[in-house]
Amino acid sequence: MTSGNQTIAVVDFGSVIARVLVVEDNKQARVIAYEYEPSQGIQHGVIVDLDKATETIQRLMNKVRKKMDQRVYRVYCSISGDSISSVSSHGVVKIRNQEVNHYDLEDLAATAQAIALDNQLVIHLLPQQYKVDNQEGVKDPMGMYGVRLEGDFHLVLADQGVSQNLVRCLDRAGLTCQGLVFSPIGLAEAVLSTDEKQQGVVVVDIGEGCTNFSMFFNGVAIFSQSIPIGGGAVTRDIAHRLQVNNNEAEAIKLNIQEDDDAVRDTTEARYGQIFRLIDKSLAKEGLRSRVGRGVVLCGGAAKYPEIGDVVERYMGMPSRIGKLMQDSAVGMNHDWLSAVGLIYYIQKQDNKQFIGGNNPCRKAFKMLQRWLEVYF
Repeated sequence: MTSGNQTIAVVDFGSVIARVLVVEDNKQARVIAYEYEPSQGIQHGVIVDLDKATETIQRLMNKVRKKMDQRVYRVYCSISGDSISSVSSHGVVKIRNQEVNHYDLEDLAATAQAIALDNQLVIHLLPQQYKVDNQEGVKDPMGMYGVRLEGDFHLVLADQGVSQNLVRCLDRAGLTCQGLVFSPIGLAEAVLSTDEKQQGVVVVDIGEGCTNFSMFFNGVAIFSQSIPIGGGAVTRDIAHRLQVNNNEAEAIKLNIQEDDDAVRDTTEARYGQIFRLIDKSLAKEGLRSRVGRGVVLCGGAAKYPEIGDVVERYMGMPSRIGKLMQDSAVGMNHDWLSAVGLIYYIQKQDNKQFIGGNNPCRKAFKMLQRWLEVYF
């Protein structure tokens, strides 16, 4: 295979399985290679053994490189874990030359990020709406005439140590991380319709070690969080109840029989705990009444045959299983949905608006480039 196209690679680093997906960096996003490996050194979405985590990525990349004759140009990695949180922020700047350009947007983003952060990094800075002078509800202010530019933003935050350890892991494996992506933010691009985003929907990604979710309303992300409980807790509960090993318990979980009342009760109790925590988080933020389209389920929990009944019982909302909303050359099964979502999200972002939050060298170069453009 020979191709002059550059490539994008995404690393979806789960607590049980780590995946790498490489595609061409163009509109078609043709798949070049993909591989997966059992994860080592990561628990509840967080690296706990840097050496083992690095070895996992190295093994994955060795497999991938055997399938391609191109180098990997851009690498992004998923991030999860209970250090994830989100805040809303507002920025205000004076429009320099009375016509909004990308420098004004960068200044606005900088003011929106100028909030007190307790050992946290901004993983995503997602615009919700802009205001130019007295004109509110602006979606794209580029080129508009005015004096004052304002913006509301959704900031997804992660613990600085957790973030830097992921970046360091990839670096030790010979990969330069361009940015971290919170999995539900990426999944939204793959599994949500425009109407769902507009009317209010929650994307829930239940992994082995943690549950990540984001809510969308009026077309944009408005709340994100992670819970340190995942499908692995369900499996362990079943194993303990039936006195079997985890592999047997996982198979039982996915093949509930009508007479398995003990298994059903055990499974629904733990999944119920997860959805009850999500529901409480939404209620605490005053967002529950805005969830007009219910819950979209991704991750391992989506395989549980009665998961929709559990959501209805504990959240009082309808739900559906996440699937690709558009035709794709990727053609992969549900297990790869998160990785595909990362690809969709990355390709959608404008390079000047995509906030990686973890590459100071790139930021310094960008500042120098801007200085040269302004003064020369």
